[in-house]
Amino acid sequence: MKDKIVMVTGANSGIGRVTATQLAKMGATVVMVCRNQEKGIAVRDDINAEIGMERTHLLLADFSDQASIRKMAEAFKQKFDRLDILINNAGGVIDRHETTVDGFEWMMGVNHFGYFLTTHYLLETIPVKQNSRIINVASMAHRMGYLDWSNMNAEKKFSTWGQYGLTKLCNILFTNYLAKQLEPDRITVNALHPGVVHSNFGKNTYPALVNRILQSVGDRLMLTPEKGARTTIYLATSPEVSKDTGMYFVKCKRVHPSSAATDMENAHKLWNWSLEKTGIQQFGAV
Repeated sequence: MKDKIVMVTGANSGIGRVTATQLAKMGATVVMVCRNQEKGIAVRDDINAEIGMERTHLLLADFSDQASIRKMAEAFKQKFDRLDILINNAGGVIDRHETTVDGFEWMMGVNHFGYFLTTHYLLETIPVKQNSRIINVASMAHRMGYLDWSNMNAEKKFSTWGQYGLTKLCNILFTNYLAKQLEPDRITVNALHPGVVHSNFGKNTYPALVNRILQSVGDRLMLTPEKGARTTIYLATSPEVSKDTGMYFVKCKRVHPSSAATDMENAHKLWNWSLEKTGIQQFGAV
Protein backbone atom coordinates (compact mmCIF):
# COMPACT_ATOMS: atom_id res chain seq x y z
CA MET A 1 0.00 0.00 0.00
CA LYS A 2 3.02 2.30 0.03
CA ASP A 3 2.42 5.42 -2.07
CA LYS A 4 -1.27 4.55 -2.51
CA ILE A 5 -3.83 7.29 -1.85
CA VAL A 6 -7.01 5.91 -0.32
CA MET A 7 -10.27 7.62 0.63
CA VAL A 8 -12.49 6.11 3.32
CA THR A 9 -15.87 7.75 3.85
CA GLY A 10 -17.54 7.51 7.24
CA ALA A 11 -14.14 6.97 8.85
CA ASN A 12 -14.62 8.39 12.33
CA SER A 13 -16.06 5.21 13.90
CA GLY A 14 -16.81 1.52 13.41
CA ILE A 15 -15.44 -0.35 10.43
CA GLY A 16 -14.57 2.92 8.69
CA ARG A 17 -12.19 3.89 11.45
CA VAL A 18 -10.62 0.42 11.55
CA THR A 19 -10.23 0.44 7.76
CA ALA A 20 -8.55 3.85 7.78
CA THR A 21 -6.23 2.84 10.63
CA GLN A 22 -5.14 -0.46 9.11
CA LEU A 23 -4.52 0.98 5.64
CA ALA A 24 -2.44 3.80 7.14
CA LYS A 25 -0.41 1.20 9.03
CA MET A 26 0.22 -0.58 5.72
CA GLY A 27 1.77 2.59 4.28
CA ALA A 28 -1.14 4.20 2.46
CA THR A 29 -1.95 7.88 2.55
CA VAL A 30 -5.49 7.82 3.93
CA VAL A 31 -8.06 10.55 3.42
CA MET A 32 -10.80 10.24 6.00
CA VAL A 33 -14.14 11.80 5.10
CA CYS A 34 -16.32 12.57 8.11
CA ARG A 35 -19.36 14.71 8.81
CA ASN A 36 -18.34 15.92 12.27
CA GLN A 37 -15.17 18.00 12.31
CA GLU A 38 -14.41 17.60 16.02
CA LYS A 39 -14.75 13.81 15.94
CA GLY A 40 -12.87 13.59 12.66
CA ILE A 41 -9.91 15.59 13.96
CA ALA A 42 -9.73 13.42 17.09
CA VAL A 43 -9.68 10.18 15.08
CA ARG A 44 -7.20 11.52 12.52
CA ASP A 45 -4.83 12.59 15.28
CA ASP A 46 -5.22 9.24 17.05
CA ILE A 47 -4.34 7.32 13.88
CA ASN A 48 -1.34 9.53 13.12
CA ALA A 49 -0.11 9.16 16.69
CA GLU A 50 -0.52 5.38 16.49
CA ILE A 51 1.49 5.03 13.27
CA GLY A 52 4.01 7.72 14.23
CA MET A 53 3.64 9.92 11.15
CA GLU A 54 1.23 12.34 9.48
CA ARG A 55 -0.18 9.91 6.95
CA THR A 56 -3.89 10.43 7.62
CA HIS A 57 -5.83 13.47 6.43
CA LEU A 58 -9.35 14.74 7.04
CA LEU A 59 -12.00 16.13 4.74
CA LEU A 60 -15.56 17.01 5.74
CA ALA A 61 -18.81 16.09 4.00
CA ASP A 62 -22.45 15.68 4.86
CA PHE A 63 -23.52 12.80 2.63
CA SER A 64 -27.15 13.89 2.78
CA ASP A 65 -26.19 17.08 0.89
CA GLN A 66 -25.09 16.96 -2.75
CA ALA A 67 -23.37 20.36 -2.53
CA SER A 68 -21.37 19.19 0.48
CA ILE A 69 -20.14 16.11 -1.39
CA ARG A 70 -19.07 18.25 -4.33
CA LYS A 71 -17.25 20.66 -2.03
CA MET A 72 -15.39 17.75 -0.43
CA ALA A 73 -14.36 16.44 -3.84
CA GLU A 74 -13.08 19.86 -4.87
CA ALA A 75 -11.05 20.08 -1.66
CA PHE A 76 -9.57 16.65 -2.39
CA LYS A 77 -8.53 17.69 -5.90
CA GLN A 78 -6.79 20.78 -4.57
CA LYS A 79 -4.64 18.67 -2.23
CA PHE A 80 -4.08 15.40 -4.10
CA ASP A 81 -3.29 14.58 -7.72
CA ARG A 82 -5.02 11.20 -7.81
CA LEU A 83 -7.11 8.68 -5.89
CA ASP A 84 -5.99 5.06 -6.11
CA ILE A 85 -8.71 3.47 -3.97
CA LEU A 86 -12.15 4.83 -3.10
CA ILE A 87 -13.98 3.11 -0.25
CA ASN A 88 -17.62 4.19 -0.05
CA ASN A 89 -18.46 3.27 3.53
CA ALA A 90 -20.55 6.12 5.01
CA GLY A 91 -24.16 5.22 5.61
CA GLY A 92 -26.91 5.01 8.14
CA VAL A 93 -30.34 3.79 9.16
CA ILE A 94 -33.11 5.78 10.82
CA ASP A 95 -36.57 4.90 12.11
CA ARG A 96 -38.55 7.78 10.60
CA HIS A 97 -39.16 9.34 7.22
CA GLU A 98 -36.88 12.33 6.71
CA THR A 99 -36.02 14.20 3.54
CA THR A 100 -32.59 15.53 2.58
CA VAL A 101 -31.98 19.07 1.35
CA ASP A 102 -31.96 17.64 -2.18
CA GLY A 103 -35.39 16.06 -1.74
CA PHE A 104 -34.38 12.41 -1.27
CA GLU A 105 -35.58 10.14 1.50
CA TRP A 106 -32.71 10.33 4.02
CA MET A 107 -31.41 6.75 3.69
CA MET A 108 -31.70 6.86 -0.10
CA GLY A 109 -29.87 10.18 -0.10
CA VAL A 110 -27.03 9.03 2.15
CA ASN A 111 -26.67 5.32 1.37
CA HIS A 112 -27.22 5.34 -2.38
CA PHE A 113 -26.75 8.86 -3.66
CA GLY A 114 -23.84 9.38 -1.25
CA TYR A 115 -21.96 6.58 -3.04
CA PHE A 116 -23.19 7.60 -6.49
CA LEU A 117 -22.20 11.27 -6.14
CA THR A 118 -18.90 10.71 -4.33
CA THR A 119 -17.82 8.39 -7.14
CA HIS A 120 -19.09 10.79 -9.81
CA TYR A 121 -17.21 13.79 -8.47
CA LEU A 122 -13.95 11.86 -7.90
CA LEU A 123 -13.90 9.51 -10.89
CA GLU A 124 -11.66 11.76 -12.98
CA THR A 125 -8.96 11.51 -10.28
CA ILE A 126 -8.87 7.68 -10.33
CA PRO A 127 -6.02 6.41 -12.55
CA VAL A 128 -6.89 4.01 -15.35
CA LYS A 129 -5.08 0.70 -15.89
CA GLN A 130 -3.14 1.02 -12.63
CA ASN A 131 -4.91 -1.40 -10.28
CA SER A 132 -7.30 1.31 -9.08
CA ARG A 133 -10.26 0.11 -7.04
CA ILE A 134 -13.70 1.29 -5.97
CA ILE A 135 -15.22 -0.56 -3.01
CA ASN A 136 -18.83 -0.17 -1.93
CA VAL A 137 -19.85 -1.35 1.53
CA ALA A 138 -23.30 -2.88 1.04
CA SER A 139 -25.12 -5.37 3.28
CA MET A 140 -26.92 -8.69 3.31
CA ALA A 141 -29.93 -6.47 4.09
CA HIS A 142 -30.14 -5.93 0.32
CA ARG A 143 -32.15 -9.17 0.31
CA MET A 144 -34.95 -7.26 2.11
CA GLY A 145 -34.98 -4.56 -0.55
CA TYR A 146 -37.71 -4.32 -3.14
CA LEU A 147 -37.54 -2.16 -6.25
CA ASP A 148 -40.78 -0.22 -6.48
CA TRP A 149 -40.00 2.62 -8.87
CA SER A 150 -43.00 4.58 -7.61
CA ASN A 151 -41.77 4.39 -4.01
CA MET A 152 -37.98 4.74 -4.21
CA ASN A 153 -38.02 7.70 -1.84
CA ALA A 154 -40.76 6.19 0.33
CA GLU A 155 -43.30 8.50 -1.27
CA LYS A 156 -46.18 6.09 -0.62
CA LYS A 157 -45.07 4.15 2.43
CA PHE A 158 -42.06 3.96 4.73
CA SER A 159 -40.48 1.00 6.47
CA THR A 160 -37.13 1.41 8.22
CA TRP A 161 -35.66 -1.93 7.20
CA GLY A 162 -37.47 -2.12 3.89
CA GLN A 163 -36.02 1.25 2.86
CA TYR A 164 -32.58 0.44 4.27
CA GLY A 165 -32.60 -2.86 2.37
CA LEU A 166 -33.58 -1.02 -0.80
CA THR A 167 -30.62 1.36 -0.49
CA LYS A 168 -28.23 -1.57 0.01
CA LEU A 169 -29.75 -3.27 -3.04
CA CYS A 170 -29.03 -0.02 -4.90
CA ASN A 171 -25.39 -0.21 -3.74
CA ILE A 172 -24.95 -3.59 -5.43
CA LEU A 173 -26.81 -2.61 -8.60
CA PHE A 174 -24.68 0.54 -8.82
CA THR A 175 -21.56 -1.60 -8.32
CA ASN A 176 -22.55 -3.95 -11.13
CA TYR A 177 -23.37 -1.23 -13.63
CA LEU A 178 -20.32 0.90 -12.85
CA ALA A 179 -18.07 -2.17 -13.10
CA LYS A 180 -19.25 -2.68 -16.69
CA GLN A 181 -18.69 0.99 -17.51
CA LEU A 182 -15.15 1.02 -16.11
CA GLU A 183 -14.03 -2.40 -17.34
CA PRO A 184 -12.12 -0.93 -20.33
CA ASP A 185 -10.20 1.32 -17.91
CA ARG A 186 -9.39 -1.64 -15.65
CA ILE A 187 -10.78 0.13 -12.62
CA THR A 188 -12.38 -2.59 -10.52
CA VAL A 189 -15.65 -2.03 -8.65
CA ASN A 190 -16.80 -4.47 -5.98
CA ALA A 191 -19.33 -4.58 -3.15
CA LEU A 192 -19.34 -6.40 0.17
CA HIS A 193 -21.29 -7.33 3.26
CA PRO A 194 -19.12 -6.60 6.33
CA GLY A 195 -21.11 -8.82 8.68
CA VAL A 196 -23.36 -7.82 11.55
CA VAL A 197 -20.99 -5.50 13.34
CA HIS A 198 -21.24 -4.28 16.93
CA SER A 199 -20.77 -0.53 16.53
CA ASN A 200 -22.61 2.78 16.82
CA PHE A 201 -24.35 2.13 13.49
CA GLY A 202 -28.09 2.58 13.87
CA LYS A 203 -27.88 3.43 17.56
CA ASN A 204 -30.51 6.15 17.15
CA THR A 205 -32.99 3.84 15.46
CA TYR A 206 -34.36 2.17 18.55
CA PRO A 207 -35.69 3.21 21.98
CA ALA A 208 -33.19 3.15 24.84
CA LEU A 209 -34.48 -0.17 26.26
CA VAL A 210 -34.14 -1.95 22.92
CA ASN A 211 -30.67 -0.50 22.48
CA ARG A 212 -29.63 -1.88 25.86
CA ILE A 213 -30.88 -5.34 24.86
CA LEU A 214 -29.05 -5.13 21.53
CA GLN A 215 -25.92 -3.98 23.34
CA SER A 216 -26.06 -7.07 25.55
CA VAL A 217 -26.65 -9.39 22.61
CA GLY A 218 -24.06 -7.60 20.52
CA ASP A 219 -21.35 -8.16 23.09
CA ARG A 220 -21.79 -11.90 22.58
CA LEU A 221 -22.97 -12.43 19.02
CA MET A 222 -21.97 -9.53 16.76
CA LEU A 223 -18.62 -9.00 15.07
CA THR A 224 -16.13 -6.48 16.37
CA PRO A 225 -15.39 -3.57 14.00
CA GLU A 226 -11.94 -5.12 13.51
CA LYS A 227 -13.48 -8.32 12.15
CA GLY A 228 -16.14 -6.40 10.26
CA ALA A 229 -13.48 -4.41 8.38
CA ARG A 230 -11.58 -7.45 7.14
CA THR A 231 -13.40 -7.82 3.83
CA THR A 232 -13.10 -4.13 3.02
CA ILE A 233 -9.36 -4.22 3.72
CA TYR A 234 -9.02 -7.44 1.71
CA LEU A 235 -10.69 -5.86 -1.32
CA ALA A 236 -8.48 -2.77 -1.00
CA THR A 237 -5.17 -4.61 -0.69
CA SER A 238 -5.21 -8.19 -1.93
CA PRO A 239 -3.59 -9.06 -5.26
CA GLU A 240 -6.04 -11.99 -5.43
CA VAL A 241 -8.86 -9.63 -6.40
CA SER A 242 -6.89 -7.25 -8.62
CA LYS A 243 -8.90 -8.35 -11.67
CA ASP A 244 -12.23 -9.12 -9.99
CA THR A 245 -14.94 -6.60 -10.75
CA GLY A 246 -18.70 -6.41 -10.38
CA MET A 247 -18.56 -8.95 -7.54
CA TYR A 248 -20.17 -9.20 -4.10
CA PHE A 249 -18.04 -10.47 -1.20
CA VAL A 250 -18.80 -11.87 2.24
CA LYS A 251 -15.99 -12.94 4.59
CA CYS A 252 -13.46 -12.27 1.81
CA LYS A 253 -15.21 -14.74 -0.51
CA ARG A 254 -17.26 -14.17 -3.64
CA VAL A 255 -20.93 -14.79 -2.91
CA HIS A 256 -24.06 -14.56 -5.06
CA PRO A 257 -26.31 -11.70 -3.98
CA SER A 258 -30.06 -11.76 -4.55
CA SER A 259 -31.41 -12.22 -8.06
CA ALA A 260 -32.72 -8.63 -7.98
CA ALA A 261 -29.17 -7.42 -7.32
CA THR A 262 -27.76 -9.16 -10.40
CA ASP A 263 -30.48 -8.04 -12.81
CA MET A 264 -28.72 -5.74 -15.27
CA GLU A 265 -32.05 -4.32 -16.44
CA ASN A 266 -32.61 -3.16 -12.86
CA ALA A 267 -29.06 -1.81 -12.75
CA HIS A 268 -29.52 0.15 -15.97
CA LYS A 269 -32.83 1.57 -14.82
CA LEU A 270 -31.36 2.59 -11.46
CA TRP A 271 -28.43 4.23 -13.27
CA ASN A 272 -30.72 6.33 -15.46
CA TRP A 273 -33.01 7.16 -12.53
CA SER A 274 -30.00 8.33 -10.50
CA LEU A 275 -28.69 10.49 -13.34
CA GLU A 276 -32.12 12.06 -13.74
CA LYS A 277 -32.57 12.75 -10.02
CA THR A 278 -29.13 14.34 -9.65
CA GLY A 279 -29.17 16.26 -12.94
CA ILE A 280 -25.94 14.60 -14.10
CA GLN A 281 -25.57 14.54 -17.90
CA GLN A 282 -22.48 12.30 -18.06
CA PHE A 283 -21.27 10.27 -15.11
CA GLY A 284 -17.75 11.23 -14.05
CA ALA A 285 -17.65 14.41 -16.14
CA VAL A 286 -17.52 17.31 -13.65
